[in-house]
Amino acid sequence: MGLVPLGELSTHIAPGLTLSRAQGRPSERLRLFQVLQVRDLTEQGGVAPAATFQKVELPESAMRYAAQDGDVVLTCRGSQLKVAKVEGDAVGTLVTSNLMQVRLKPLLRPEVLLAHLHSPAGQAALRERVRSTHMLLSLTRSDLLEMLVPVPNAKQQAHIAELWTATHESYAASLRAAELRYALGRALTFNMLSLSTTR
Repeated sequence: MGLVPLGELSTHIAPGLTLSRAQGRPSERLRLFQVLQVRDLTEQGGVAPAATFQKVELPESAMRYAAQDGDVVLTCRGSQLKVAKVEGDAVGTLVTSNLMQVRLKPLLRPEVLLAHLHSPAGQAALRERVRSTHMLLSLTRSDLLEMLVPVPNAKQQAHIAELWTATHESYAASLRAAELRYALGRALTFNMLSLSTTR
């Protein structure tokens, strides 16, 4: 299909919930929600563990900002340009106002959009549309609707999605293994030090 405006590939593109505005509705019934913020997105295109999510009491009507599996979220305001796919523990969290939420039609896999937006070409396309004021980024819904995105054929998309997922799962596993080795090495070092002083 070549290059297609993102607006034609999406069923939903919108900024997230403004927490301060939503919290100012005491007449509505409140419940505790987990919220998704820029700080929860990793540089690699994922979302941090659920333990990091902030919990906020908000009206039940805020549910319309809930993230669905496969949504793509990206910074629309702030100092860091981040892009991530919603999955796992992040599903059902409320997307906050510094993020733009993109829900795709079946024409384009989320992993393909994610790969594009992390690529040099995708980053350049985003930065062309970003306005910067006082070192802060500003990206609007209109900017994303008009942004051209490559749409490979279905077979190519399947290969891209598989490679993207495998690469990031391998990277995450490597990080977990490195953290485990680090913790074990420190524990052994401390234990050896303790034994050396008790003899």
